[in-house]
Amino acid sequence: MEPGISPGEIPPFHHLDEYTFESLCRDLLDAEESVETCDEYGKRGQTQYGVDLLAHRADGCGIELGQCKRYASCTSRKIVEVRERFFDHYGAGKHWQPGTVKRFILFITCDLSSTDLQGIIGNEREKFKHFGIRYEVWGPAKIRNKLRPHPSIVSTYLTNPEYWVKSICGVTTQTATSSEDFPQGASNLSSVRRLWHSRKTARWMRYFSPS
Repeated sequence: MEPGISPGEIPPFHHLDEYTFESLCRDLLDAEESVETCDEYGKRGQTQYGVDLLAHRADGCGIELGQCKRYASCTSRKIVEVRERFFDHYGAGKHWQPGTVKRFILFITCDLSSTDLQGIIGNEREKFKHFGIRYEVWGPAKIRNKLRPHPSIVSTYLTNPEYWVKSICGVTTQTATSSEDFPQGASNLSSVRRLWHSRKTARWMRYFSPS
């Protein structure tokens, strides 16, 4: 993505190709405290049952799912279609079993500030809540804010990483490569993810261990 012209701008994530955007979202969901592991769900040409990402929860209680939509602009209908396609495969005897899905996240690159879209998102949240599923929409501002602690993810997926790491994370790439997010010895993203998971596991073990 090309650098912008003003500090604090929302990155144009819709300029990423769809597979790069999906991988970025995978790593963001993988970094959530509630998640033990997250992977892209399905290869090209395979049925994905209304989702792009499958995450297993760190507490062992169920799964979290993600759908990634790279749109320059959006309509209410496009947001509704995400729910409809997912619930086509949800229910007793279907691919996604009731009670197992704890959270569903729609990752989307278009501006969501219109009152119409905000109203639809509220309606969708209630529809998912009826089935005991927490529904979240991560638009470009939310994605940017989720990226702030993760300069290694920014530099992996955004072109002109020096600019975007500074703009989103507030650090330089040189500082980032020696930070906690990208520790010494972690020379690639796989190493970063392994170290990240080891830290998450340690935190969970401390949480559940008796004092």
